[in-house]
Amino acid sequence: MRSIFTVAVENGLIAKSPVSSMLKAGGKRAEEKTALTPEESSLLLEQVKDIRARTFLLIALHTGMRRGEIFGLMWEDIDFQEKTIHVRHNAIIKEKATIISDDLKTKAGRRDIPMSEELALWLEEQKRKAHSKFVFTMKDGKPMTQSSYKSMWRHISAELPDTHISAHILRHTYITRMFEAGLDIKEIQYLAGHSTVDMRLRVYTHYDQKSRKTKTAEKVREALRMDSTHKEHFMNRIGNRMMLWRYAVVCLLTWLYSGEKSISPMKL
Repeated sequence: MRSIFTVAVENGLIAKSPVSSMLKAGGKRAEEKTALTPEESSLLLEQVKDIRARTFLLIALHTGMRRGEIFGLMWEDIDFQEKTIHVRHNAIIKEKATIISDDLKTKAGRRDIPMSEELALWLEEQKRKAHSKFVFTMKDGKPMTQSSYKSMWRHISAELPDTHISAHILRHTYITRMFEAGLDIKEIQYLAGHSTVDMRLRVYTHYDQKSRKTKTAEKVREALRMDSTHKEHFMNRIGNRMMLWRYAVVCLLTWLYSGEKSISPMKL
């Protein structure tokens, strides 16, 4: 039940979940969602040409904001000088109308997220063309509805037809990239807008541990490979020295033997 309401909040269908976070989850563990690879993310940003769709992609992949937070974004929330997005609004998306409010999912939802250079430049360009206080609008300047969102999303899903993509997957991808970059759990908790390090963030902790184990194993193998290389190099040096000694002994014996032959007639 909690997961159903969580998805509803993530997708801007409701403002808050009625299920208490104090309740313990039961039943089977939800299947882990798979983040997009860096190659898939790059492909989407290169191939998607629709302006609204590309803007949504950039914000989602570069900030990890929830769908409702993205569609509730106003130009006044973006500080281009500091290259920061102030998450202050949330959109509850309906079929025929969308409600924008400052009622965020949690107190932790109110946060400031740094923008990448690419995102800041793109949004500055879009702001120059804007005729509404909202970043995402329909042609009449009103906030996007559920049907307009579905229409926009087709431009995204068409580029990776064999991969399941959703707004939450894009958010999941951002958080995964942050872990890969070495940010700690508290930093990511803040950026993701989570009030606690709950089970969803613990999934990333397990991912980070697996990633660290893999990197550690690679370092160990590399160290042993280098050790083996040094050992081989050392043995080669020993072998070369032995060959030199052998050569020197042969030369000495040859000289002595030839010397004996030269003085043997004098003995006669």
